[in-house]
Amino acid sequence: MVCDFVGMATTVEKILTLLEQRGWTQGYFESMAGLSANRISKWKNDQGEPTLRQGLRMARLLGVPIEYLADDQADAIEQPPALTADEDAILKLVRALRLDVSQAMCALANAGRHEPGRFEVIAERDTSESLRRDIEQMKATKTNPHGKP
Repeated sequence: MVCDFVGMATTVEKILTLLEQRGWTQGYFESMAGLSANRISKWKNDQGEPTLRQGLRMARLLGVPIEYLADDQADAIEQPPALTADEDAILKLVRALRLDVSQAMCALANAGRHEPGRFEVIAERDTSESLRRDIEQMKATKTNPHGKP
């Protein structure tokens, strides 16, 4: 979701817009963010500003970078580039197998090391099944990318 503002928007204006987009009340958000009641109204009336910790909690709850909330000149939330079809397939497989990042990276590293040129071949066939086999084998042997137990 992209939030665009015409001109510069303050932290409070951005928060209020994001709350409206999510259908959240100010009181609900203040409670979720661990803020005292009416804290946002006080900021809106120039009675203080959020602390760094408050800003971080609010950014996480709203799903936006803290830089976006803190920078009055940031008019839009930068969106990460879309995943390629291969990246999406790998991500879905890792999630389905409930792997952590290190296990997934280990499996990918092992797949490329044992069969040079494999990543080009994988793109041409059923990625999920061959990568699933490699990941399951890696989990069974509990090796790392260097082959040590």
